[in-house]
Amino acid sequence: MVANLTNWEALWQEEYKDSFPKFLWLCWLHLGHSAPTPIQIDMAHFLQYGPQRTCIEALRGEGKSYVTCCFAAWRLKRDPSESIIIVSCSKPKATDNANFIHDLIYSMPILKSLRLTVEDKCDPERNYRDSVLAFDVKGSRLQQVPSVWCSGIKGSVTGKRGSLIILDDIEDPQNAISILQRERIEYLSTEFEAVVKTGEDTRIIYLGTPHSSASIYLKLPDKGYEVRIWPAEVPTHDWMEAFGRHLGPCIQRMLDNGVAPGTPTEPRFDEAELLKRKIAMGESRYTSQYLLDPRKNDENYFPFKLRNLIVMDVDPYRAPVQVVWSSDDRCRLDLDVIGHKGDACYTYMYADPRFEPYEHIIMAIDPSGKGKDQTAICVLGVLNGKIYVIHLEGIDGGFEPEVLRKIAKLAFKYRVSQIYTESNYGGGMFDDLLKPYLKKYEKFDWQCGITSEHNTQQKEQRICDVLEPVISNHRLVMNKQVLLDDEATKDFTPYYTFSYQYSQMTREKGAVTHDDKMDVLAMAVRFVQSYLATGEEEAVEDYNKSREDEAWEKMLKGIPVVNQEPDNDPTTFLNHKIKMNHHGMFN
Repeated sequence: MVANLTNWEALWQEEYKDSFPKFLWLCWLHLGHSAPTPIQIDMAHFLQYGPQRTCIEALRGEGKSYVTCCFAAWRLKRDPSESIIIVSCSKPKATDNANFIHDLIYSMPILKSLRLTVEDKCDPERNYRDSVLAFDVKGSRLQQVPSVWCSGIKGSVTGKRGSLIILDDIEDPQNAISILQRERIEYLSTEFEAVVKTGEDTRIIYLGTPHSSASIYLKLPDKGYEVRIWPAEVPTHDWMEAFGRHLGPCIQRMLDNGVAPGTPTEPRFDEAELLKRKIAMGESRYTSQYLLDPRKNDENYFPFKLRNLIVMDVDPYRAPVQVVWSSDDRCRLDLDVIGHKGDACYTYMYADPRFEPYEHIIMAIDPSGKGKDQTAICVLGVLNGKIYVIHLEGIDGGFEPEVLRKIAKLAFKYRVSQIYTESNYGGGMFDDLLKPYLKKYEKFDWQCGITSEHNTQQKEQRICDVLEPVISNHRLVMNKQVLLDDEATKDFTPYYTFSYQYSQMTREKGAVTHDDKMDVLAMAVRFVQSYLATGEEEAVEDYNKSREDEAWEKMLKGIPVVNQEPDNDPTTFLNHKIKMNHHGMFN
């Protein structure tokens, strides 16, 4: 029946001018599709009646780009003086959207009034633009920006002004794989706040899928954007707790009517079809692309979780015979550090009351090289299959005397037996400069070796290869003071905090802005890995057996067995500290 109608202008005024959802029906019929789905009708209402700053997230294949392009054509029909800017992750993708709008205009009878005639294109006074990257519509104003203009996110928008700006998938797994790239995209996207025209009817619309919890789309609510999410399944309670305030109305109605979580929300995709896609894509990618929940992507993409650390007050010279990890809520620490959503710091579930001196204490140093990196220092102690981070710090500077003096002082304070340095910068000169400062402490009956190494493997790969198996098996005990320092400085220098570098580290080159603390931690752990060959339980058994053998030996020799263990006598360590303080070691 629609094909036989000829009075399109009358129909426009009566039916479609004031209702984009109705216009979307007409577009779908023109394109040969069946009626728009409930989700697409939801989107149409949100596009027409939503606020000036909006974001749409919908399952893959739901046609959010097509719906929004139809919205752009509808706005041009209402007001040919509109200037529409379409931006995507790449110029070809943005061009596809512009071409779709152009094809709608030149094929739908109701949009005929927007078409340029041959006479218009030849008019020397008007100079209409009509290319795949930029075109005008009939009735448009003489202005610098065409009626429709498209660009990649990295293209220049200097001098451009738009009344409707569509940012369609400006972030994808390729261009936002690292924190630096995401920051670049976020910075570029903020430029459009200066590009959008003033007025009540001007709009900025984001269309996208978050690929991680660090996605720019998840930051939009804090910037005043209203977000709507339409997942492929009726969401679970866990999903609702995280994203429920943004759920699309038609899916919210399904929940209110008692539809079970996991039920498909899109009529075209039944349970069998969604299962097929989940198997083909993998659970984490399916969860991100179809359920719009990036948290499982974070699980796989970001290898380091705060919850896998054991956080406690670490003694500089000794440790419990055994420490047991737990992620029980009762062990959760109230530390406000940088991490992913749902992650947190936890302390031990059980710590043996018996203490023993560390088997080995070492220091690793990553001297400051090029750029604004810090000189990073890490002191580790090892006992019974556990690695204890005694000290982790970044110091501004590199080869200056005050830096070398502080390092030597820390090495003596913790009675380090060996120092390992990285010689990539300076070719071992750092070691030669440090040795005289270490030698000053030999008069206190202390000596420390120093060894340098040169690394050629990609830094991020090396860090993950060393630390991931140790941390995922809960073998690393982090000094709580390191995270307290993070808590105090995260608002001022977040990139230099351990928690930022730890949570954002991936295997991709340039994963984090600064990686000094993670790099030096990995270096230190690599040199004590041999102490982890024996499992913790086996190490504790060996310890208990040695204590029993020692007790039996004393009994056979007639020596009284005292319940107090000498190694646990706090005066041993107190006297050691007083002695060092006498020489100014703690001043």
